Amino acid sequence: MPSAFGVLKSANAVAQERARSKYTGNAARLDAYATPPTEERSIDYLERCASDRYALLRAIDDARSGGKKDEELKKVIREEEERREMRRTNGRGEFDEENASRDATGHFLLRLASSLKEEHERWFVENELELFKYRFGELSESGKESFMKTNGFDDYGAASERDVQEHKNELRDVLMADFEFRKALKDASVNNLKLGEFERKCAEEARNAKNWFVVGFEEVSPLVRTRRAYLIGGRAWIRKETLDQLVFGRFRTRLSLGMKKAKELFKQFEVAEANRLAPLLRAVHNKRSGRAYEGRRAYEGEGTMSISGIEQTQDSFPLCMRQLHNALKKKHHLTHGGRRQYQLYLKGIGLPLDQALVFWKTEFTKSPDCSAEKFEKDYSYGIRHAYGREGKRVNYTPHSCGQCINATPGEKDSHGCPFRTMTSGGNKNGEALHELLTKSMKIPEDASIKIVDKAKGMHYQIACGMTFAALHDGKEIEAGVHTPHQYFHESRNIIAPAPGEAAVATATTAA
Repeated sequence: MPSAFGVLKSANAVAQERARSKYTGNAARLDAYATPPTEERSIDYLERCASDRYALLRAIDDARSGGKKDEELKKVIREEEERREMRRTNGRGEFDEENASRDATGHFLLRLASSLKEEHERWFVENELELFKYRFGELSESGKESFMKTNGFDDYGAASERDVQEHKNELRDVLMADFEFRKALKDASVNNLKLGEFERKCAEEARNAKNWFVVGFEEVSPLVRTRRAYLIGGRAWIRKETLDQLVFGRFRTRLSLGMKKAKELFKQFEVAEANRLAPLLRAVHNKRSGRAYEGRRAYEGEGTMSISGIEQTQDSFPLCMRQLHNALKKKHHLTHGGRRQYQLYLKGIGLPLDQALVFWKTEFTKSPDCSAEKFEKDYSYGIRHAYGREGKRVNYTPHSCGQCINATPGEKDSHGCPFRTMTSGGNKNGEALHELLTKSMKIPEDASIKIVDKAKGMHYQIACGMTFAALHDGKEIEAGVHTPHQYFHESRNIIAPAPGEAAVATATTAA
């Protein structure tokens, strides 16, 4: 890492030295990111680290916004870490120094790039915290203790025997109201306790001073909000089992302070690395800015697209949607995942609900297996639901690239991201993707080879952006590709810009 990264170093030399130490065992899975790596690295290496870190946080954000439960979120993180070689330990649980360096490098690059806008900073901190929670939860109890000690997270106060006895009734009430404590008793096979026995057990645990620690209440606000802490004199009494909330709070605080430092020093960094890292960081920042596109009203079927327009604008469809459209035309059917992805995309490019119902009914009833009655019974509800007209009437937005990439289509499915599905599993050589790009999309051989190589390197959105440039005379999407419907609108802005609108409003000619 270039020496200019030194501007982010903490003023606390002791904390730095602690964080820099290489701990062994499962504690090596975690880093508090108190100080950045300082090794010299190539720009290509840094680009990959930043891109991989961004993709990991995007996958976490997509999973959270998609309502994934804890176990599903853990699965997403685990798979994304393995795919991008970001696990800090190898298969034998041993510390992997190279992966750990990539992990830290990506974190600090994205920290710098995210410091330019408040909304980016919030996004970065929230998703880094989720990643930290997952990794902390993967540690054993001894690993957690080692991490807390190494990073100075263990400076909490122990409750005195005298204070515990004085407040034993209040502490008992905290335990009785604590669902997690009750659950722990059940897990310990004490699930048939009668009320009196449960109260006695809570009183017994409350009187044990070893069970309680005293911290500042602001550090464990989630516990305070849920009444899992006892407040007295501006201090919060918490159970030993809830110390993880203290760690999470302190990590968030440190990260937020680090973001402020990064923001203050970004201009100095730009000067010091004007020819190397500054352009890369700006590119990462712009890529993050592209996500704002998803925050628009998704064109919500406002009548800007017609059924005939779907065919007329196929040259502006990204590869994932071309694949779905072609599969629908060929089979007159799509499985649930494909229907959902394509329905929301068509909604996103402006197809209104009434036209969507006609479009899907026309295609599905071309199959001898689907009558008009069957379509109304089995499929029309799903379309209305996608437009927020059924069920909870949620206004669903089109799938992001992250959601498409993280999809797990089966053999009979056509959805997902073709840059991933056609370069993984039995398609690792990318020959099918290369043939599709050159023969079906008429992309030149040399450009196709570069696109396939980028996809094989798991840079799927970059590969999609390169495809866009190859199909649009070298014009690129400056902020990167983040949603299929964004790709469509950027393309239409070049091919058929609205009156008075510059064709290059959001696209630039590649150098």
